[in-house]
Amino acid sequence: MGDRLLQEQLRIIDELEARAEGERRSWSFTAQLAIANLGLALAPRVPQAERVFGALSGSLALMIVIPCFLPVFVSLFLYRRWGAKRRWYRGFDALEAFSLYAIPLLFIAVSGLPWSVLWALCPFSAIFFALTKPFRGAFYATLIATSHTALALALVALGNETAGVVCVGVGAVALAAFVTIARSQRNAVLAEADRNVARTGLAQRQLDEERDRIASSLTSGVAQELSALAEELSAATRGEQPSLALVQATKQAQAALLELGAITAEGRSATLPRSLGELAALLERKLGALCVNAEYRQVLVGNGAAAIAPATALALLRIGQELVRNAITHGAARTVTVELAQLGHEVGLAVTDDGSGLRDERLRSATGGLDNVRRWLQERSGRLQRSSPADKRSGTVLRVTMPLVP
Repeated sequence: MGDRLLQEQLRIIDELEARAEGERRSWSFTAQLAIANLGLALAPRVPQAERVFGALSGSLALMIVIPCFLPVFVSLFLYRRWGAKRRWYRGFDALEAFSLYAIPLLFIAVSGLPWSVLWALCPFSAIFFALTKPFRGAFYATLIATSHTALALALVALGNETAGVVCVGVGAVALAAFVTIARSQRNAVLAEADRNVARTGLAQRQLDEERDRIASSLTSGVAQELSALAEELSAATRGEQPSLALVQATKQAQAALLELGAITAEGRSATLPRSLGELAALLERKLGALCVNAEYRQVLVGNGAAAIAPATALALLRIGQELVRNAITHGAARTVTVELAQLGHEVGLAVTDDGSGLRDERLRSATGGLDNVRRWLQERSGRLQRSSPADKRSGTVLRVTMPLVP
């Protein structure tokens, strides 16, 4: 869940930044930005504009705007040519942000007016930064703080303490606006990532449930009929001189049963364990539920992180269910112990019970659940061994072994 959430957050952040960068580097936006700054530079030429611009003339304004706007065109060229990932582009993008933010500050410094409506451009610029680059908070917060600090020190050094104080106050307002809106944008992105992960998880759970339902239907319906047919045909072939057609039909029924098991395993592979630790947790949950009137114990021996094929995990789960069910139902066991162990490149599953016991003759001739166990083992190249518990007079130990990864 944590990894999926982090990946979704990174994906949404990348999409947000790419979309904002694409819009900001469009020809239309660049033209609008150029016209706005050119209009701001020509505004001092309007009659009685000195009330707003003070000593700032149109010529001085153009001398400020044109050099500060050059990084915009360079950044546009680099973005159009190589995209947003190149180091040169990121450098000019940062220089562009400093230059555009410096335009109103330089206008105010040259105007000589401590109080000017041009100060309003600073919070608006900070809001624009927050909306387009909310995840570059440290950079833009530093840009705002250093710009206002440098200008305030310069104004105080020139004897304009009032303008210096106003500069610091406006900088605080701009910084607060940037932090507030950027945080809101980040929270919106994180909330969207949470919703996407939750929806994906719900859809995956529904898909897994449907897979389980289909697999259960196949196992309980078609597989049982195929199993019964294969058992009847196998019994018929044990008679005297079975016909070739009967032998072939038996083999076809057994092959169809194995193929059905493989299809079921493949359909459920996305939800099956891929390590011994995950398999141990699944076994404890599934097998423990079968021991209603008995005590269930489980032991994991070896590396829980060892990889296991999903089909092997499914086979061990089904075998474990059959062996535990057999110990409870037919052996009347009161305690069942399951041991899952890594044996080199193999995995072993041992089911020990204190029931009535199981003889080799009965094991060889057994049908039903134990016959299903033999089919699972045959499909996964596994082996089955029976022994008696060393410290008990009754009971049975059934141990299966198969390759971890075929």
